[in-house]
Amino acid sequence: MAADVTAAHRELEQAFEDARVSAFRLETLAEYDDDSEQEDLALFLAGQPMGPRSADTDPWLGRVRRTTRTRGQHWQRVRVVERPLSPYVQFELASFEANVDADEDVLVLDRTGYRDAEGLAQDFWLFDEGTPAAYVVWMHYPPGGALLGMERTSQPADLAAASARRTYALARAIPYRQFMSDTPARRVS
Repeated sequence: MAADVTAAHRELEQAFEDARVSAFRLETLAEYDDDSEQEDLALFLAGQPMGPRSADTDPWLGRVRRTTRTRGQHWQRVRVVERPLSPYVQFELASFEANVDADEDVLVLDRTGYRDAEGLAQDFWLFDEGTPAAYVVWMHYPPGGALLGMERTSQPADLAAASARRTYALARAIPYRQFMSDTPARRVS
C-alpha cells in the first residue's frame, strides 16, 4: 500500500502544478495520521511550543504564497469540526495561523449546529472550479486518518458533487480568525 500512497502523493503534487485558478480543500476528519505532523503534534499534546511555520520555512506554505502571489490563484480550505474538538483538531487549528499568513483563505464549519452537514463526510480537493479545466481529487481515508489513496477525475457528476459540497460548506463556515476569537483551540495536557 505504501507504493500506492506514494503514487497518490505524486498525483496530488501534479494536481497542484496543473491548477491555474483555484484550489479548494474540504477537510472532514477528526484526526489524520500524517507522518510529517507527528513531531509538532507530540509537542502540542505535551503543551510545548511547536516549531515555527511560515512561507519561508515550510515548503507547503511557500507553495501557497508563491502561487497566490505569482499566479493569482485562490487557495481556500474549509475545516469541518465537531464539538468537543478532538485533540488533533485543536492542534490543526493552532497551526492554521501560518496558513492564513501565507494567503490561504481558511474557514471553519462547526457541524455541531447543522444536522444536514452529514453529507460532508469525504475529503477532497477541487481545482479550477468553473473552468473547462476543472477537476476534483477525492481523498480516501480509513478510520484513524492514514491516507489510503486518491482519485483524480473531471467527470461532470464528480465535479457537481464536489461543487455542491463546497457551496454548502462555504455558506455555513466562518473565517478562521473569527472562529478562533470565538473558540480558541486550547492546549491539551
